[in-house]
Amino acid sequence: MKETIAILGESFGASGKGLYVTKLFENINKKMDVKLFLRDITPYNSKDFAIPYDSKNVIKIKTFRTRIRFLSGLGYYIPLYFYILKNKDIKVIHAFDERIGAVMSFLKRPLIVTVHDIAPLYWGWFSKFLFKRLYKRLIKTKCVIVDSKNTERMLIKEFPFLSEKIKRIYLGTDLEKFKPGKEKKKKTITIGILGDLDSELKSTFKKIAKEYGNKVKIIIGGRVALKEFDELKSNPEIIFKGFIKDSELPSYYQGIDIFVYKHKSEGFGFIPLEAMASGCAVVVSNTASIPEVVGSGGFLVNNDKEEFYNAIKHLIENKKLIKTYSKKGRKRAEKFPWSNCSNKVIKIYKEVLRNEHAHNKK
Repeated sequence: MKETIAILGESFGASGKGLYVTKLFENINKKMDVKLFLRDITPYNSKDFAIPYDSKNVIKIKTFRTRIRFLSGLGYYIPLYFYILKNKDIKVIHAFDERIGAVMSFLKRPLIVTVHDIAPLYWGWFSKFLFKRLYKRLIKTKCVIVDSKNTERMLIKEFPFLSEKIKRIYLGTDLEKFKPGKEKKKKTITIGILGDLDSELKSTFKKIAKEYGNKVKIIIGGRVALKEFDELKSNPEIIFKGFIKDSELPSYYQGIDIFVYKHKSEGFGFIPLEAMASGCAVVVSNTASIPEVVGSGGFLVNNDKEEFYNAIKHLIENKKLIKTYSKKGRKRAEKFPWSNCSNKVIKIYKEVLRNEHAHNKK
């Protein structure tokens, strides 16, 4: 009988959890019998991913819609649950987060769950109430994978009974896709940002643009929803790029000299890692898991607008330091290839299967 491992995701993703399951499947599919489960409505661009969407090992689960937003996930989780229940070839289940993991914990199959962070416990009373119960279901797992010491520490603090189940495996980045571009002589220094904007950066960028004028160019990528930034749109030194497609990310990073990432809580730090791999000098918050990922490869500062302003200013005034951090960042990023992550996950799969065989012989 086949021994299939089910990797449960939701969609192909260019970053975050979606990218995690995609990269695991890409690497592990070559070595073990694995199937990747996704919503049938998942967005997919064949140019962005190495996995054919119509691959026989990519299973699209028919999803139904619910009007109540916080129950929307059940439109995928419930049919997924019954699909796996009927499929006896699936011997190990790997859920990409605690929500799917909690649902799958009711199946009598060996379960592995990855926890990227426990931020939902701090979103409000209802979120805390709901997610506390989801995390408690992790007691049913064979292993809980976390992607940082910070998440491991926080998870054990809230749920000490999970301490013996936790294994830390850092995520990775695509070092071929994200790499430094050719050096060009430029009169201006480009400062860039991508992802969620911190409102405090408005005053930081405003001061930098005012002080250095056309000596700098500030590029803001990502969906900008904060109204506070509207006043910066009239500044010729500040460019709002909007959403950056996955296929455009490498060239976006390569055009940036100083990459800025200000964040209060971060499960791993995909974005600054991609920037470092691309040769950017990164200025990042010294909070949550970011120091673990960035290490000495970036400029770590306190999560304060003045600290960010001083760090950016220091790099602008010391161009050689930008090159130094560019090289240090790339070297640091090279410690996080996706192969490291997938190889460690394979060891867990094999250990769980081995233990199941031993248990069944008794």
